[in-house]
This record gives sequence, C-alpha cells and structure tokens, in this order.
Amino acid sequence: MPRSEGQRLKLALLGSCALLIAAPTHHAQAQTAPPASPASDTAAALPQIIVTVNKRREASERVPISLVALDQKALAKDGVKSITDLAAIAPGVEFDTSAGFGPGTETNIAIRGINSSVGASTTGVYIDDTPIQTRIAALSYFGNPYPAIFDVDHIEVDRGPQGTLFGAGSEGGAVRFISPEPSLTKYSGLASAELSDTEGGDPSYEAGLAIGGPIVADRLGFRASLWGRRDGGYVDHVDPFNGQVVDKNANSTDSYSARLVFKLKVSENFTVEPSLFAQSVNNHDSGAYFEYLSDPGKGEFRNGRLLAQPSRDQFLLPSLKLEYDFGKVTLASITSGLSRNGKLTDDTTSYNGFVFGGFGNPLGVAYPSSYADAGPEYIRTGVHSFSQELRLSSSVDPNLLWTAGLFYSRAVQKDYQDVTAPKISQTIFGDAPDAPLFLSTIKSTDQQYAAFGQVDFKLLPKLTLTTGLRVARVEASYQQLQSGPLADSLFPVSAGSQKQTPLSGKIALAYQATPDDLLYGSVSRGYRIGGANQPIPLASTSNPAGCALPSEPGPFNSDSVWSYEVGAKGRALDRKLQFDASAFYIDWQNIQQIVAISSCAFDFIANTGSAVSQGFDLSLRYAPDDHWNFAFSAAYTDAHITRTATFDGAVIVEKGDTVGVLPTVNSPWDINGSVEYRFDFTGRRDGYVRVEDIYHSRNPGPYSSYNPQNLLYDTAIPANPATNELRVRAGGTYRGVDLSLFANNVLDAHPALYRYHDLPGSTLFTNVTLRPRTIGVSVAYRY
Repeated sequence: MPRSEGQRLKLALLGSCALLIAAPTHHAQAQTAPPASPASDTAAALPQIIVTVNKRREASERVPISLVALDQKALAKDGVKSITDLAAIAPGVEFDTSAGFGPGTETNIAIRGINSSVGASTTGVYIDDTPIQTRIAALSYFGNPYPAIFDVDHIEVDRGPQGTLFGAGSEGGAVRFISPEPSLTKYSGLASAELSDTEGGDPSYEAGLAIGGPIVADRLGFRASLWGRRDGGYVDHVDPFNGQVVDKNANSTDSYSARLVFKLKVSENFTVEPSLFAQSVNNHDSGAYFEYLSDPGKGEFRNGRLLAQPSRDQFLLPSLKLEYDFGKVTLASITSGLSRNGKLTDDTTSYNGFVFGGFGNPLGVAYPSSYADAGPEYIRTGVHSFSQELRLSSSVDPNLLWTAGLFYSRAVQKDYQDVTAPKISQTIFGDAPDAPLFLSTIKSTDQQYAAFGQVDFKLLPKLTLTTGLRVARVEASYQQLQSGPLADSLFPVSAGSQKQTPLSGKIALAYQATPDDLLYGSVSRGYRIGGANQPIPLASTSNPAGCALPSEPGPFNSDSVWSYEVGAKGRALDRKLQFDASAFYIDWQNIQQIVAISSCAFDFIANTGSAVSQGFDLSLRYAPDDHWNFAFSAAYTDAHITRTATFDGAVIVEKGDTVGVLPTVNSPWDINGSVEYRFDFTGRRDGYVRVEDIYHSRNPGPYSSYNPQNLLYDTAIPANPATNELRVRAGGTYRGVDLSLFANNVLDAHPALYRYHDLPGSTLFTNVTLRPRTIGVSVAYRY
C-alpha cells in the first residue's frame, strides 16, 4: 500500500474510533426477540434482531452467518435512498457503476471481493423470497434492477455464499429487501417527506405514504404504499464547441414505486398473501462529467456529449405466497413473476471518431467537430421471469430444525442494440443516413430446477450442527440476429447453449456459550450459472482476417467458491456492548473472465484462473447510558489472483493481480464510525444529534490491465481514489412526528470516480463523483 494511502487509512481509523457510530436503529427492529436476561433501559436500545436468512424467523445474534440488518428508521437516519447509499454503509459490499455509458447501465454489486463484470451476477438480489438479479447482457449492459428503499421492514446483507437456500445467484452473498407484512389486528402507517438542496445543483424532494391494517379483523388485512422522489441534477450539459450550457443540472432522476399486498387468513392454519410491486426510475441525462470541460475544485461539472442520454428502467413484480401449518411442519408456496423493461439513448460519437479516424478536431480523433458528427445508440432490455418455490419447514422440535424444498425458475431476457452514425454511414459505407451501422437482438434464456435442504441439529444443549445441500439443473441458451456493416457477415444468425448440474451446500458448527454469546465456524460452497459464447470467425484462405484459433470457443461453465468462516457475536458489559466479528477465506475457482484474442478484434468468456479473497469484518455498538450510543464497523478484503492465466501468447491475469478490471476493483478497507447523543426534547430522550463518517480505501493493485503483456493494457484508467464522506443529522420526535435536519458530504468531497475512455489511446476522459454537499430537512410520522 502506498505511504499516502496508509496515512489516510491511519487517520480514518483514528477518526472513526473517536466517532464510534451510534444508531441503535441500525438493525431491523420490526420484530424483536425477548431479551435473554433482564435488560436496563440502555440495553433496550440495543435489541435483538429478527432476520430470515435461514427462511425462518430468528434473532440475528443466534444465526451463524455474518450479516448486516437495517430497519426503516436506520435507513432514514443514514439517508439511504438507493443501492449506492446502502453499499456505502454496509462494510464488505461494493457497488460499481460506469462513467462511460448512460445512467443505469454497467452496474455491478459484489460482496467480500467476489466481483465480476461479465455473465450472471455474483450477488443475489431479492425482494422478499423472489430473486430479481439478471445477467449483464453483451448488448444493453443493464445491470440488476434494485427496488426503491421506502416502507421496507428491513434490509438484510448476508455475507458469504448463500447457495443452499438461495441458489445460483448468491455466490458471494445476498442483499434482501424484506417488506412489511399486513396486520390482521391493528393499523399502522408511515408518512414521510424530504426536501434538500445540493451545492451547485437543483433541489431534491420526495414524499411517501404507507398504510396497513385489518379490513376484516383477524381475517383479512392489507398494506399499501406509494412513493415518489426527484433527485436534482448537478452536472451541466454543455455545448462542447462554445461551452454554453444546453441543459443546466441535467442529470436529474425521477423515481416512483407502489406496493399493494393482502393477507387472507382462510383458516387457523392457512394464509394467502397476494402482492404487487411496481417501480419506475427515469434518468434525464448522464451524471458523468468531461475532464477537459470541468473544474471540480470550483464545483463545476460539465457533460460535453452531443446528445442527451436519457434512460428509463421499469419493473413489475406480482407474487403469491401460500402458507399452511400442519402442526409439525409448515408448507409454503411462493409464486412470482418479474417483468422488466429498460431503454437508453447512448452517445457513441467519441467511440465512432476513435475507431473511424476522427472528425478533424485538433484535440484528437475522439472529439467531434460539429453536431453532424453525432452517433446515437439506442439500447433496450426486457426481462420476463417466473419462479416457483415449494418448501417444508419443521415447527415443533427446537432440537431438530429443518427446511426442504423445490425451486424452479425461467428467465427470458431480450436485449436490443441499434447503432447509427449518419455521417459515417454516408462517407465510409455509402449507406443512407438513417441506415444502422449495427443492429442486433439477443434473446437469452436461463432455466433452473433445484432441490434443497438444510438441517440444524443440537448435538449438545449449547452445540448445534448445520448441514445443507442444494442440487440444481441449470440450462442457459441464446439466439442472436445481427445486421449492418459492422455486423459479422458470417453469422447473421447464431445460437448456443450450455447445461450443467452444479452443487452447493454448507456445514456449520455453532456454540451458544451464553444466552447472549455465539461462536461459530462454517464451510459453504456457492456458484453462478455459466452460458454460451457467440461464434467467432476463424482464419481461412477465404477469410484471412479471421481469428487464428483451431476452433470456436465452446460454452463456459459455472464458476464456484468454497468459503471458510469463523465468527463470534454477542453482548458484554451488562449487555451495553454489542459485537459481531468474523474472519473469512474464500477460494474462487474456474472464474468466468473475458479473453481477448491477439490475432483479431474479438473476445469471449472462458473459465480461467483462480483467486482467493480473505479478510474480516467487525461491528461494535456501545450504549453506556441513556444519552450516548456509539458504533464502529470495519471490513477488510484482500481479493487477488492465485494462478496466472494466458491465452494465445498473451496474459489474461497474472498471479498476485487484484480481482476485477479497472476501475471496478474492490476497496480493501471499508470503515464506518459515528456517535449519537440523545437529549430531552419533550421531557424524554427524543432529541438527537448524530455524526457519521464513511471511509473507503483505494485498492493498491497490482492490476491486470497494467501488465504490458495483457491485450487490455491501459495505464490511463486508475483504481478509484480513497473516499471519505462526513454526514451530520439532528432532530427530535414529538407526538410520533420525527423532524430532522441533515447534511451529507459535509466537506463537499468530489473524488474522480470510475474514470473512463472509449479505448486505450483516447484522450477524452469522463468521471463521476459523489453528490456535492447536500443540506436538507426530513419529516416522518409513524404510527
């Protein structure tokens, strides 16, 4: 690690230790287990947490898994509005985006260094019991959909492979958004609003309303919510030729969500829960700024694309849950369907200029000379999936708890790409101005059948053995149509498929040393599905420009991890101190990676190389009295390649390289620290002041793209710099109304993140940054 980076880390550690975060509500509190021993008022500020990572309700302190749980109040205090905000405060979680494509594309979420920007997601994303993660498609580059964070019971971040109960999408871990259940006995609700102003940008505002309760007492209940938010922009879209503002603060986003769920108690043993969740996220323009047009030191961020790059991402999720209690066992059926539609306009002008020799601008070939050089690319994605889970769970003997089930899913994803460049079509290819340079559609189908089971058996009164196994049959296929002068004329139509029967499972020992303290160790295996490669033209006498390969690359298989973890969680100091610590070692084999071919301008995905990710995470929470609450969390992850991989005489990755492709490499250190002071506001401890500091370190490498023997060699793209964000919030509660003032990014930090250029050699660079200093007020009423 460079000396300056080490100094930043030391300062962050010292600063965070001085500001141990307080926020007792950082854990899901919608359902709290009874305390193991009499608790004082202070201890009550640190309650046990009820989670469902094992597909049953249990206190988090008794679950032998490293996890983070955040309830509604905690999310509000941390200002969590999106998956980006969630990843910032959840140590060990990395959320990456792109400064090159339009907003909403090329996103990637990773846990504990299991990070990949190709193929299926390595992290499971769930709304209740339904997986919603998708492939990163070669045409659209749309990442996973992520639900709006409003009216959630809690969010669980489950670190480490969760393949036994959650399947192929949870190779590195899972992020689960758990919704509130309708009550059959009492009404409850939430009304919230927020208004804020961003330094040099437009205001942001939101409003949401949720209400639920019995329609027929003890028989039929409902929960409904409606939410909307405008995130004001702070990046100006300018004319690159004269610098005049075309659209001020252009990168605004409008988000909307709605949810409706009913709960019908058909009999004492049988309940039915139909639900519907809908969401729409609309980005007005890209948030990436041009380096040569901007001055971050003055808070000036400018986008010089010739075209606006709006995007829209919508999805609809209907679900039906049936549950029948037979007395000794409970049968649950969850049927879900996901329908997602996304579209984006991407400006590929600079890419076209670099590839086709430029437009005559003296700044370089990537820079246009007039608006006639514009080259739009129209991208669309559509996902339609169906999933069905049946599971039986024991509900009588606490010494033998088990879950067994069957799972089926089928996801069809259609991605569409239409690349046009009127000037290039006419001058180079002699086509009509509106003729596409490249037009393609890919239909990808993933189908999965699985049987799973997990058993928790008490070997001794305090010692529990957990074993689990999942057997799956996965089938992946695609069909592609392509046309246009940039399409491969040898393969206007192509198809491929891959089938496999992977296994995942776990074994764990948990020792409940005291009612409050748990020690555990576990070994678990996870995987993600493989797929098929598109065909590659081979060199021949009739095609000397083809690739010098003996045969076309075949399908790529699933990659897999073995995870070894030990941990301890519990309470001390008269239950005023809560701790949760774990250490892990993950062996990642047959990694799915991009392989570039030196003899031609093609690449493919192959299972090549291996890696190790090792580290630890630590969470401390301390409430010495009724006034003060402190917490500190840190995660360290060292993910690196363990075996050199080569192809066609070139290095793909070298032993010792950090996992990932710049700039999407994980932050080794994630450190959060804050302190909260509670004071009398209306005669009770209902006023508070809270300060929080969030630090992410720079990855020191080495990086595969800095190796001259790598075909993707490019030293112009660095790892993200270290980031540090200070947040302050103060407020109070009166008659159920929580009113607070907040300031995010108090020091107005603006690090250059995810630096991008179209191809090595291009001098046109773009970045994104943290939202500038934002000051606002929020109000919420819960009953």
